Amino acid sequence: MKKEKNWEFPTAYTVLFLILILVTVLTHIIPAGKYNRLSYQENSKEFVIESYGKDDEKLPATQETLDKLNINIDVEKFTNGTIKKTYSYSKYLH
Repeated sequence: MKKEKNWEFPTAYTVLFLILILVTVLTHIIPAGKYNRLSYQENSKEFVIESYGKDDEKLPATQETLDKLNINIDVEKFTNGTIKKTYSYSKYLH
């Protein structure tokens, strides 16, 4: 009579290695995010939108512009210098 081997759960290293392989494969399947970048130009009082693969777009620095872009930030945070860096937002919202 043959003795059957009982199934055992793989070790932690085996599970981590399988997850590593899965994530590596998924990075080639799932596309990387591409974001628009919004910056405030203090000298011209305009927002500049840098879009991936497109020319820069200049818009007036108003709360209405931010609302149309679905950006829930007060325009004063850009105009008074609270936000100095470029703000990235999803290209699918614009």
